[in-house]
Order: sequence, then C-alpha cells, then structure tokens
Amino acid sequence: MGNGPTRAGADGARRPDPRAEGIDAGIAAALARGDADGFFPNMDAALARELGVSGRSPWQLLDGADEDLTTHRLLCAEIIDGVSCFVATWSP
Repeated sequence: MGNGPTRAGADGARRPDPRAEGIDAGIAAALARGDADGFFPNMDAALARELGVSGRSPWQLLDGADEDLTTHRLLCAEIIDGVSCFVATWSP
C-alpha cells in the first residue's frame, strides 16, 4: 500500500496539479509490472515531494527486494479525497 500524489483530484484539500496524472499512471504501471522499467528508482524526488507522494521511499525499497518476487498484481488504484491510493502485491 502507498499513496501517490495528494494533489490528484478536485475533491481534495489541495489544488489539483496536472502533473499528478502522469505520476499516477507511472506508479500504477510500475506496481502492476514489478517496476520492470525502473520507474521507482528514477522517480524525481523533488517532484514527488512537491506532489506529496508518500509511497516513493517504500516503493524504492520494495523494488530493490524484487529479485525473488515474480508475481506482481495491482489490486487497487483510486483517488480518494484528492489523494492517489495504491494497493499491490508482489510475491514469489
């Protein structure tokens, strides 16, 4: 589980940012594919901080442990109160 941008939807406490859509798409694809393209290690730290992406650090750690994890499933990707929320499983 992890949160993407906190500025993803019009129903949130913060003004939406159009860059959030691209970050959301990248996060969802990386979680679903086991980050085959290295999205998490290459995620711009300054942009992630600006958009409030709190899942960046845990996802980078997960990505580093992925050698033995061969099954990747994105279970949920939703925007709730303007915050992008993701749930995924990576397992052997």
